[in-house]
Amino acid sequence: MKIAICDDKKVFLDVLSRIVETEFNKLRLTPEITTYMTGEAFLAHHKLENFDVVFLDIVMPDMDGFEVAKEIRKISRDTYVVFVTTESNLVYDSFDFRPFNFIPKGSVDNLNNRVSHVINKLVKDIEYNVPIKLELPYDETRYIKPKDILYVKSRSNYIYFVLCSSEAIQLRGKIDNAVQLLPSRLFARIHNRIIVNMQHIAKIDHPNSTILLDNKEKLEFSRAYKQSISEAYNSFMREFS
Repeated sequence: MKIAICDDKKVFLDVLSRIVETEFNKLRLTPEITTYMTGEAFLAHHKLENFDVVFLDIVMPDMDGFEVAKEIRKISRDTYVVFVTTESNLVYDSFDFRPFNFIPKGSVDNLNNRVSHVINKLVKDIEYNVPIKLELPYDETRYIKPKDILYVKSRSNYIYFVLCSSEAIQLRGKIDNAVQLLPSRLFARIHNRIIVNMQHIAKIDHPNSTILLDNKEKLEFSRAYKQSISEAYNSFMREFS
């Protein structure tokens, strides 16, 4: 994940950079962070290689955060913009730029708490909503969001992505191919032939070795995966609930 932090105050820039890196590390993620002291310098880099997320100060000389955000939206509509500001009265003025969230400048403790909250929401949104690419027969391509997948199952030499809409997308391959595509923090293997989206688990029935999904469908899990399912689901609930 490519992260940019833009603020004209060097001390604050360094503090925020350390906090952002620490909070991502807590989620077992290692971001590539680049810092900038001017909007112009950031945009020059962003035009060459888009950032996934930018933490952007609103009040800056020469080119303020709103002007920078306007240019970001011309270049890439998918970049997550998080405004950082001391001016709470400017928050409503920022809505035209579709910011993901806001971080008020303040004490280090408050900054830590707010950054942690925003990054947790950010990672959740990215993992739920960033589409994965499926290579279909006849050189066709399909993109689906992880949150729209109920589970993945394999049969013979095919895997089936079963969606919330009840559609099943079939492609040639093995279940291990699907494991490589899916975010490991959202999906858990419950059988040699089944991977389930933990977002859609309503209940794990250990005595009967079944998982009830939120669409009332039941899936059986094998004894070999009993412990790993519990550990994965507990971790998921701690991080995403």
